[in-house]
Amino acid sequence: MPSTEPPTIAEYRLRLEVDVARPRWAGSVEFDPPVGLRSIALDADGLEVRSVRCGDKSTPFRLRAEERVLEIDLPAADPGSVRIDFEGQVVDGSLMGLYRCPQGDGQMLTTQCAPIGAGRIFPCLDRPDRRARILLTVITDPAHEVVSNAPVQATRERAGRREWIFAPSPSMAPYLFYLAVGVFDHAEDRSGRVPVRALTPPGRGAAGRFAATSAARILAAYEAYYGIPYPLPKLDLIAVSEQAFGAMENWGAICFRDMRLLVDEASSSFARRDVFETISHEVAHQWFGNLVTMEWWDDIWLNESFAMLLETKITEALAPEFEPMQEFLLRPWGMGGALTGDSLRATHPVRGRVHRPEEISQIFDAISYGKGASVLRMLEGYLGAERFRAGVTEYLERFRFGNARTEDLWAALARSAGRPVAPLIGPWIDRAGLPVVSARLGAQGLELTQQRFTFSEGEEAEPWPIPLQIDVDGERRSLLFDQRELSVPVGPGSTVHLNPAALGFYRVRYDRPLLERLLTVLPARPPVDRWIVLNDLAAFVVAGTVDWTTYAHVVDVLGRTGDRLVVEELLSTLTDWALAFPLAAALQDLARRFLADHLDRVGLERRPGEREDDGILRESLAFSRARIDAGFARDLAERFVDWDHLDPDARQAVAVWRAHARRGRPATTRSCGPRNARRRRPSGCASNAPSRGAASPACSDARSSS
Repeated sequence: MPSTEPPTIAEYRLRLEVDVARPRWAGSVEFDPPVGLRSIALDADGLEVRSVRCGDKSTPFRLRAEERVLEIDLPAADPGSVRIDFEGQVVDGSLMGLYRCPQGDGQMLTTQCAPIGAGRIFPCLDRPDRRARILLTVITDPAHEVVSNAPVQATRERAGRREWIFAPSPSMAPYLFYLAVGVFDHAEDRSGRVPVRALTPPGRGAAGRFAATSAARILAAYEAYYGIPYPLPKLDLIAVSEQAFGAMENWGAICFRDMRLLVDEASSSFARRDVFETISHEVAHQWFGNLVTMEWWDDIWLNESFAMLLETKITEALAPEFEPMQEFLLRPWGMGGALTGDSLRATHPVRGRVHRPEEISQIFDAISYGKGASVLRMLEGYLGAERFRAGVTEYLERFRFGNARTEDLWAALARSAGRPVAPLIGPWIDRAGLPVVSARLGAQGLELTQQRFTFSEGEEAEPWPIPLQIDVDGERRSLLFDQRELSVPVGPGSTVHLNPAALGFYRVRYDRPLLERLLTVLPARPPVDRWIVLNDLAAFVVAGTVDWTTYAHVVDVLGRTGDRLVVEELLSTLTDWALAFPLAAALQDLARRFLADHLDRVGLERRPGEREDDGILRESLAFSRARIDAGFARDLAERFVDWDHLDPDARQAVAVWRAHARRGRPATTRSCGPRNARRRRPSGCASNAPSRGAASPACSDARSSS
């Protein structure tokens, strides 16, 4: 955290005159500086400062453009209010600050202030721990509507322009400020305590109805979970065509890339669940992140990890048909991506050190999101869901409209659970890597050892405090495994499954007898139990501790299923490996048979009464099969001529393979894979999660037996 602490400004009185056509703005901001202050340095990036006045007198100022700082001298006597007059110009190609993007047949202006975009719009203290109210007035063309965090208090016409006066915003971090100027259609839901609107481009209002009705339900569910009413009088969801992060949780005015908010008859099967979960993620932040904000960017991981955990929980409660847990496990920024990323030597701790806000993009990846959320889920399972929820509510109540640190949440959870939390959770957050638990049956029963897992080789490390879940012959046991070795009494013929429901963030390697015994019961177990075993085994193949024959045997046992979670796991792994090892005949045969069999099962067209999961699988299977089967890719590309009648779930694959066919070369780049192409990333920043199979010597015969 920076060593110099700036002063606090309680309120900005901000007036902006916006010209969408040029596009630029002129404005003024007034505030009352703390008494006794001789100078103040504000963030001002790319702004032209015309004048600064203290009370009714001009005062010296220095605009240090390279440092993006406006320094103002304050008189020794009470300066009264400071007023800054300034101008700004939209920089085309930028998606930060106030920027423009296409909207229907015209243009709109919208904002992105996280992490340091507010200072590009008006001079302010652009830090998360310098919360302030904003009293906003905007003057613009009468044809345009203006949207901000707070509701409109009044509008009035002045000399051919329209003035929009907004109610005061809550005290908030500047990165949550939002402003949009454009022409919108509305889809509104007033079924709950708080009105919810989806603002869409002209002519697309109907495509916003699903989002508005979903958000109303989600908002009520979060009020119940947190036990704290949503603190604003309205919630707007704004669709924009160009948005850097997919979505941004601006308080009371969440903006979304339009494909993350709008749903119509041309949308794929995946679209509705993606929209629902994206809204759920951003609404989670309205409390956790907005009502209580981190003191500094070091703790941004907690905001995002917690929202990822809660989006899954709330979606599971409201729309279980969307199967949010399998989405959490499969997505590159979820648990699956985190397990992969944390198995690399080049991984990093969940909680990174941020010295400058510009560094934030360097710590947004599958570790800070997916591992963080997985560890919080593991902690919730250890403490109990109700104790965990109660601790979160206490944390929000204690620090509401203020700032807090990660340690403040651990303290609240410890008080709620009646046991220490920081010593348990600290190693998972502040250390890089993850453990592998090796299990075998010995003279003392179930003999367990733990060490750090990497794809290259295992290594000794300080033991992790693992909240271990063990299923022994259908009976669940829980214990804390915080040493290198542990013996657990079990019968000599017991069937053992460690980490059922994938509740823990660790891998499990069974000896051959334990694995074979587990395979006799796994086909009847929930999909998540089969997924974690397959995910672990694939990692062990990459690491060279399980041979290809063993993996192929397990695929044969567990791959005969229609469960999307298992099919997606296998199609992703087999496709990546088939691309990496084109001469491995056994692998090529298994991958092609698996993809062909499952695509034949779901078909390339929707069928009456089919599961939504089959539609999502259709997209993944068609794309993956075309990547390793040139004949199928050509057949798929030929369907482009019948585009208007194509199943929406097949369109992405057909369009991509048509484009590659026209260029005369196959599409074999891993980043184009179905999950990486389709899966959303949460608000925050971009990531390129590594492909697990990229370095996999999957078909070497010289692998040790498990």
